[in-house]
Amino acid sequence: MSSRTPLRLLAELLAERNRQPLPSYPPGEEAKALRAFLEKAARTRREREVAAYLERAATGGGAPGTRAGSLKNLLWLLRDRAGELYEDLARALLRR
Repeated sequence: MSSRTPLRLLAELLAERNRQPLPSYPPGEEAKALRAFLEKAARTRREREVAAYLERAATGGGAPGTRAGSLKNLLWLLRDRAGELYEDLARALLRR
């Protein structure tokens, strides 16, 4: 089973909130399509900050404050250790 990335989970949350469909994309181009979608779907300042933060964290560009207890640290910890609970827990964390 392939887990959804934090970027994908954020895009799903924003799509639900904005009542928009997620973009379709060819295999291997999900990240590019999601980033483009997030640019349009993130309406509030906080949504844009979270999207930019997760993008930097996902590309290894270094996101400030990524030590223990940071959003990135918690999401990656859930991904690596929460098993089938990962997606529900990550979505709850991103909603918060």
